[in-house]
Amino acid sequence: MTEDPYRAPRPAAKGELQLGDQLLVFSSTPQERNAGPKGLGGWLILVGINVCMSPLVVLGNVTPLLSREGWALMLDAENALRTTLWCGVSGAILLAAVATIAAALYFRRSRRFPRWYIAFLIGNLLYTVGIVVLVSMNQDVDPAMTPVNMRDITNKLIHCAIWVPYLLTSRRVRNTFIEPKRGPDAALGSAS
Repeated sequence: MTEDPYRAPRPAAKGELQLGDQLLVFSSTPQERNAGPKGLGGWLILVGINVCMSPLVVLGNVTPLLSREGWALMLDAENALRTTLWCGVSGAILLAAVATIAAALYFRRSRRFPRWYIAFLIGNLLYTVGIVVLVSMNQDVDPAMTPVNMRDITNKLIHCAIWVPYLLTSRRVRNTFIEPKRGPDAALGSAS
């Protein structure tokens, strides 16, 4: 027999709440209720794209120096930019190594990732400023290079201004990067 559509429905039996066929589960502790978002989602996707592209971009910027003509410039004892070129190549290799380590920590969800990525962002800014200063100290430099360099510095400064505070204050970052250190130094860290 079907229910009478003109009568008020009977209240459901008291007990567990359901949404469709699934039980509704509520957090039982304040820590669970206030935990916030977790996982590699939201704005962390942009951080992940940036962290994966960073080693390639940094090394791509110095690839012309690793050509035959670039090596000739770096090995020429009379070249006024020789020191600047060597600083540029060695700094780029160091930055690419830091960015690669940060990418590995990102995908491992290590608690050390935010510090490594902040170090990369600030190091990249300082590297760019240092190269601009070294190039500008040389009198043989074309003044047309200055707007490009200032644009690079501004770009890196904006990156730092956006991502460093995000990595330091975001709940998602705090909840996602929680994996403890692994490896030989992890045993030493847990003993203290």
